[in-house]
Amino acid sequence: MSESAGMDGPKKIAIIGAGVSGLGVAWALHRHPDRFDFRLYEAQSRVGGNAVTVDMPQDDGSSIPFDISVTACIPSVYHHILLFMQQHGIDLVDTRFSYSVKYRGGTYAHDFDSDIRRQLQPEIRKFQKLLRRLKRFGRLNRSRSRLLNALTPYNYVSMGALLNFGRFSGEFRDKILNPMFV
Repeated sequence: MSESAGMDGPKKIAIIGAGVSGLGVAWALHRHPDRFDFRLYEAQSRVGGNAVTVDMPQDDGSSIPFDISVTACIPSVYHHILLFMQQHGIDLVDTRFSYSVKYRGGTYAHDFDSDIRRQLQPEIRKFQKLLRRLKRFGRLNRSRSRLLNALTPYNYVSMGALLNFGRFSGEFRDKILNPMFV
């Protein structure tokens, strides 16, 4: 896509989703109205995607605002929203990565020092090894050679098949992978 306006005026762009990425892109395009004419489409009645503030009830009957938001701030993914924050003097605060999941009546908290991590550590290590292998083969996919792309075995196998072949447990899939990737 060309960044400059064409003969017919500003380039028309549709942004689907008003989550953090969509809002970041909208902000970036809004800065160049002579070059871009965009529309932001959101299915929900509010913007923000999965980032929302809810009232957390307290024991004394009051409530405090509690932010539920994106699970990780990846600079290469959220480039525009990070520029927006920087230009408006909003600082990021480092936090320890964690999340919790309700599964079959139990609640599981995930962080770097949790019971579930200790319990499933052998499978976590095995999965990390699989990801490293996928990354190595992924280099072949970035090649312009059709032959090298065709020789990459992981192009023909689903993640489910890889998990089955590696004999990953249902517990690992349900408690570790699904919450992170679904």
